[in-house]
Amino acid sequence: MSDYVAWPPERKRNRNAKKDQGTLTREFLDPQRNPWIDKPLREVTGVEVQRVIEAIRDRPAAASAYEAFGLLKRFFEWVIAPKRRAELGVMESPLTKLTNEEMKLQKNKRHRKHDADEVRAYWARAETTAYPWGEYFKALMLTGQRNRDVRLVQWCEFDLEKRTWTIPAVRFKSDRDELVMLSVPVIQLLDRIKRRQSENHGPFVFSTTDGWKPIQGASKATEVFRKRMGEIYAEKHGKPMKHWVPACWPCASGP
Repeated sequence: MSDYVAWPPERKRNRNAKKDQGTLTREFLDPQRNPWIDKPLREVTGVEVQRVIEAIRDRPAAASAYEAFGLLKRFFEWVIAPKRRAELGVMESPLTKLTNEEMKLQKNKRHRKHDADEVRAYWARAETTAYPWGEYFKALMLTGQRNRDVRLVQWCEFDLEKRTWTIPAVRFKSDRDELVMLSVPVIQLLDRIKRRQSENHGPFVFSTTDGWKPIQGASKATEVFRKRMGEIYAEKHGKPMKHWVPACWPCASGP
């Protein structure tokens, strides 16, 4: 497995390599979590694998168990490739008859969406947040794009006359550019940002280094933003806002 963990970064278009490496190392290369770590792979049984996956599930960490099981299936598919099968003596994956249903695993589904009052609190918080984070959070809402694509966006990706944003293929598994049509509020936001930037500003739209590096620390900034957004909502409505996670951005076309 150590060999396999070192391999994912070489896989084409694998944006999750670092995260996958961390999960595999944490869950299956730790003797405290994996009782069959010292056994030859050909002797590992489906029951032993099931116990480890269910132990993750019962921490409780159901979403992590689902993810770990998927990664382990791909690991054993790698193991039983013809050349490695001959070297290791593993003729069949021990996971062949194991299923998510058998172990009561399911993918973590996100259904949380902000209502109109929460969107107003979100926008109010963005309005009082200094550049680049205030504009970054506004762009997330107005474009509906993934936070990574907004965070890494460069000026050269925009055609403001045609009101389009071309997200380069390197950020997509499909190996093709993604064309995003921009609304008037987005164009106005970009115009305000552009007018405030210096002539020597670098290529990145959202930056604390005069455009030469994209913004860093999005997780911490989002946590601070979320806390203040909740306070604004509570002040207005006299009750706390329901919990939400950073991946569930508001579904809205404007403030």
